[in-house]
Order: sequence, then C-alpha cells, then structure tokens
Amino acid sequence: MANQDPKIHELWQSIFQNWPVPLAEKRSMKLTREGGRIFNFVEEGFHPTHSTILVSTDKLTAGFFRLIPGAFYFASSHANSDEFYYVLTGTVTILINDTESFDVKAGEAFIIKVADKHQVFNFTTEMVEVLFCLAPEL
Repeated sequence: MANQDPKIHELWQSIFQNWPVPLAEKRSMKLTREGGRIFNFVEEGFHPTHSTILVSTDKLTAGFFRLIPGAFYFASSHANSDEFYYVLTGTVTILINDTESFDVKAGEAFIIKVADKHQVFNFTTEMVEVLFCLAPEL
C-alpha cells in the first residue's frame, strides 16, 4: 500500500485475516460495536479518513470508509483479489492505474480488477461513505 503511514500499515497487517478473532478461533458470530467486534480507526494527516473493518478472515475482508470533502484514500493495489466498492452516500472519483477516472455516486457500485492500482477521492462538498469487500485477501 503506497504512501501510507508505516504505523497504519503495521496496524492493517495485524488486523487483516485476524478480525474479529484470530483465524484459529474463527466461528459464526454476531458482530457489534458494543461487543468490541467492529474495528474503527482514523488515519490522520492532511486528508484524514475514517475506516471501519467489519470482518477480515482468510476468505473475506469487508468494511467501509468515510472521506470528508476534499479528502482522498491512499493508493493501493491487491495482488490476490478483486475489490468491490458500493457508494452509500455522496460521490467519489476513482482513479485506476493513474490513467482512467470514474465518478461513482450513492447507489452505484464499482469493481476493481486484481492488481489494478486505485485511489479514491472526494472532490465534493459533502461527506462520502463507501462499503468495500475483498476476497480472499489483501
């Protein structure tokens, strides 16, 4: 994950495939904020983002992120999985491989092919919220 704070990168690496429980303890379960099973964090900096990891196992990673007006999510690519976005609120601009951009608004979805570099921007004046899913892994 390019251009990411090393502390945030380390945090992501400790959570992925281990949330809400370590892989060896994986079972069917209900996830709630109150039960401490939904992980929230803010990536600080010039353009802060808020991310929520709902689940990350060896087969699925899902969550959502919020971007304030003018903010962007760091560029990344995933060698082993496609990524799916569903825009819950607002409109985002998604840049693919530094060459193509797409505006995706609330109620629309976007699929990112395995290994495509991608970055998400909020060029609007309102907060955006995006659901994401990856399978099997980052």
